[in-house]
Amino acid sequence: MKWNLKLRIIVPTILLIAAVTATTALVAYRMSRNTLSSTFDTQLQDITTSTVASVEDWINAQTILTRNWAGDRDAVSAIAGSAELRTKLSADYARAQGLLGYMEGVNLTDATGLVVAGSDPTTVGKITIGSRDYFKQAMTGKLAISDVIISQRSGTPIIVIAAPVMDGSATKGVVFAAVDLKEFSQREIGAIKVLQTGYAFMFDRNGLILAHPKAELIMKTKISEFAWGNQVLALRDGKIDYNYEGADKALVFRTSKTLGCGIANNDPQAELTAPVPRMASNIHILGI
Repeated sequence: MKWNLKLRIIVPTILLIAAVTATTALVAYRMSRNTLSSTFDTQLQDITTSTVASVEDWINAQTILTRNWAGDRDAVSAIAGSAELRTKLSADYARAQGLLGYMEGVNLTDATGLVVAGSDPTTVGKITIGSRDYFKQAMTGKLAISDVIISQRSGTPIIVIAAPVMDGSATKGVVFAAVDLKEFSQREIGAIKVLQTGYAFMFDRNGLILAHPKAELIMKTKISEFAWGNQVLALRDGKIDYNYEGADKALVFRTSKTLGCGIANNDPQAELTAPVPRMASNIHILGI
């Protein structure tokens, strides 16, 4: 009788403790998962925003260089026909290109768009850019930055920065610099690692992938080929949950107002929440 009485007290008590512990573990699991997801989401948004800012700061530095070249008084005389100054500026541009390492070319044109001095001697007197939108805009006296385009020379993504060469209030010509984005994107975009298998990638305003860990996708695949990619292009800034190659992921993305290109970071949800079930299990075991 005494033993039965003890069992009547002990068994319900154990079951109650187990139930309370299980409930605590479940609540802890849900709270931990939500807190971890929220914290990581904020961090991912900060990383994405700062990466876009880095891209824009770098482009801004290139515009300053281009403006300085356009502001060189020798540029006006070279456009006017000075062979000596055309040779000098060509040498200066070639030297700058070599030192910087990411300039595909620096050139000076006359008012028709004909290259009169350049880092590549083979373009001088032979190439004209008079029909290009960035040239036309620069000839109005304004700095122009092209969309991300594919270089015909290297096949890599570039942008073209064009600055007017002014003589008083008159625009005499244009200095334009082709800036290779490949090196910068590898350094800034390629260096981002999210958990174990997450990554960052960059795409142009039409969704063409410009930088990605999978080299075979670069300049060949558009994110618009995927349902989630159309969401990204429609929103431009934000976060979506999606499934890619059988894995559930969250994608945070931002668009550069300067270039129109987007940068996105994804995180695999399974990797993000992996520690949480283990923690809940430990709480349950300790409680028992």
